[in-house]
Amino acid sequence: MADGVAKTVAHFTLDKVQPQVISFKEQVASIRQHLADIYERESSWREAAAVLTGIPLETGQKQYSVDYKLETYLKIARLYLEDDDPVQGEAYINRASILQAESKNEQLLIYYKVCYARVLDYRRKFIEAAQRYNELSY
Repeated sequence: MADGVAKTVAHFTLDKVQPQVISFKEQVASIRQHLADIYERESSWREAAAVLTGIPLETGQKQYSVDYKLETYLKIARLYLEDDDPVQGEAYINRASILQAESKNEQLLIYYKVCYARVLDYRRKFIEAAQRYNELSY
């Protein structure tokens, strides 16, 4: 299905299931991931990030894996950084920093370091950012 149609269907579906979101958490998360991918293809970074922030990662109802939460927070951070919003990006990097210590996924850990280095770069902490980038080469 074309992205425009998929966006319309996704928004319609999210609106309809919102009152029963507790019953459809996995489906809502999947729809939000797909919708974020569409916005990302359109270079609508802020919209993609906003869609992903709607995934209730910290509720007690559904337990998401550490890697899933880490990957989602890192993606949100990257999207905000792409949109030149380092403040929001840093907020999600900070959430990810709590989880990265629990993850064994090397790709996610590298992804975390890259995003964290980008935040440092935006904050004009160039020496610290360079150290983070250098850590990646080891």
